[in-house]
Amino acid sequence: MGAKVPVPDEKMQVMIDRLRLTKPDQAKFWTKFRKYDRDKSGTMDVMEFYKLVGEKQSIFGDSIFELIDIDNSGTLDFSEFVTAVGTFCMFGKIDVLKFCFYIFDKDKNGYIEEDELHCLIDVLQGDGGGYSNTKQAILGAFDGDGDGKMSFPEFCQLHAKYPQMLHPAFRIQDSIAERT
Repeated sequence: MGAKVPVPDEKMQVMIDRLRLTKPDQAKFWTKFRKYDRDKSGTMDVMEFYKLVGEKQSIFGDSIFELIDIDNSGTLDFSEFVTAVGTFCMFGKIDVLKFCFYIFDKDKNGYIEEDELHCLIDVLQGDGGGYSNTKQAILGAFDGDGDGKMSFPEFCQLHAKYPQMLHPAFRIQDSIAERT
């Protein structure tokens, strides 16, 4: 099965215990990790990560990478990879929504203001004409209570009305789960 699986560090051991990963499970993860570690550096850089998820580089994907790059090295080691797969792939719908909200609440004040919402829509849907009607509807509905900003409950209501808005977030989650 290739090189020997690295000895788990403390964080990885927590994930192994939480997910009840057997030695064969760990070996499968190691095989997947080595497959996408194209330069065989023992780490996965951001471009190798994008190969894993099968996506074009985006602010959303970059945010996921930053979240799982626990030591802020700009690369993922095997421990971070297993922890990421075990965490992000296990997110429920509300967790993905919280993550998306956090990414786009740039000033971290607990609200998404109109400029942040424009950024969110542009990033997730692109500036192309295919989503222009959806974009206009979302922008029109963005402030449910008229206070000039969107709270997390308003964000969830918006997602319920326009689920396609955050589809890329769920697609990346599915892709990571499927490919690992």
